[in-house]
Amino acid sequence: LHPNELVRLTAEYTCSRLLAALDGKSSVFLLLSAGSWVKIYSSMVPILPTLDMSKLTFGLVDERCVPKGHGDSN
Repeated sequence: LHPNELVRLTAEYTCSRLLAALDGKSSVFLLLSAGSWVKIYSSMVPILPTLDMSKLTFGLVDERCVPKGHGDSN
C-alpha cells in the first residue's frame, strides 16, 4: 500500500467513524494529536463539509508522557 493511499484510507475511515458517532448524538468530541497525523487531518478537509460541524468539538492532545523538564517535553 502506497503511503498516500494509506493516508487517504485512514482519513476516510476516521470521517466514517465520525459520521457514525454523530448519528443520533448531539455532539462528538474529537481529540487530535500532532506529528504524522497532520497529513491525515489535511486529507480529511475535503470530507469534513459532509459532517455537521456544529456537532463537533475538537481538542488537541500530546501523547508524549515525559517528566517535567525533559527534552521531549513541550
